[in-house]
Amino acid sequence: MKIILKQMVILFITMIPAMLISMVMGILCNLINLPEEPAYMASANIYSILWLIFYKCSTNHSRKIKLNELVNTRKLRPIEWIRYCLIALGGSVIFSLFTEWIIDVINCLFGQQVITSGSVGSLIESIPSYWLILCGVIIAPIIEEILFRQILLENLLPYGTGKAVLLSGILFGIMHLNLEQLLYSIFVGTIFSVVVVRTGKVKYAIYMHMLTSLFGGVIFPRLSIEGTAIIGIGLVVGGLVSAGIEITKKDGVCICSILINKTAGNDEG
Repeated sequence: MKIILKQMVILFITMIPAMLISMVMGILCNLINLPEEPAYMASANIYSILWLIFYKCSTNHSRKIKLNELVNTRKLRPIEWIRYCLIALGGSVIFSLFTEWIIDVINCLFGQQVITSGSVGSLIESIPSYWLILCGVIIAPIIEEILFRQILLENLLPYGTGKAVLLSGILFGIMHLNLEQLLYSIFVGTIFSVVVVRTGKVKYAIYMHMLTSLFGGVIFPRLSIEGTAIIGIGLVVGGLVSAGIEITKKDGVCICSILINKTAGNDEG
């Protein structure tokens, strides 16, 4: 457990200089009068890149299990990838709604708007689509998946597959630094980790992350309320059906078995 906590501390310590540098870059963008929203997306990508570099350099000598050394590595069939995408998207819808309810409850308890709901969505809507797709749908998923579903996972896998998968998802959610994105980010991060552990390839998680970012950041904010509701219901139903299929599969390699499994390397952490 101490080793796992050590990895978590390193992750947060390396986050600080990356965040400070990206904040300085954001201030410089404001000084030269760059549009605020594109500047925010660019500084967020810079933050992610620097964090990846700092964390990787800080853990070069850590004990690791490489993804290509996993015993259960195999290709993911297209239909399986689609099912996992539906699980991630459907879960995102459910946890987003649950988060909105939590925020409403907190605000009611305090008798004032302590937490603003929809701030992330408002920011996204003000960013040009082409810039949002480049920074949020293409660049960010690549960087974040390499950091959380490759470097971090490889550092945690020696201490148990289940621990590695769950911690990768939890830390991915915390990384977003806001309650609005916390729960669904933890959920999708965990699903992405399951896919990587199952296949030994981070590319599948990158493609899934790109798809979820496309829906959450580009498609949903630009739909009508009716359109969002219809697609949201469809994704939830598809996600529940897909989860049922994965859980009941007879090959013994599903979400539940990966989360319960603690046999990747020695579980001495």
